[in-house]
Amino acid sequence: MPREDALIAELHYSELVRSTGDIQHAIHRGVPRSTARGWLKSSPSEVITVDVTDMDILRLQQELLTLRKRVARLFALLRLLVVLLKLSGFSLAGTRIPNGAGKHTLMRAIERSTAVLPLRIVMTVSSVTP
Repeated sequence: MPREDALIAELHYSELVRSTGDIQHAIHRGVPRSTARGWLKSSPSEVITVDVTDMDILRLQQELLTLRKRVARLFALLRLLVVLLKLSGFSLAGTRIPNGAGKHTLMRAIERSTAVLPLRIVMTVSSVTP
């Protein structure tokens, strides 16, 4: 979602620069000067979006049911994996993960997880200490 928010902000800044002809609005908000100047020279691109607020009730209900089914499948898979790990006696407690591809993969997974979970929970679940 942060990437989507950044794109929306950029779209608003580009419209502001084009309508006022002043790049300072965007520059003060962290947009590079060259990017803001480019907005003055180019015409706006057409943007097509699918917004939840534009859907009718039936379409929203269908999407809700699809998402609920997807979440139920993911929970079932997660439950199965947790049980399998517990039964196998798997534990990372006291295990040091050396530098390398494995550690990089783990750190990337932790970073991606913090987009939807608090870091404290991610660290507890993954048994990782700082």
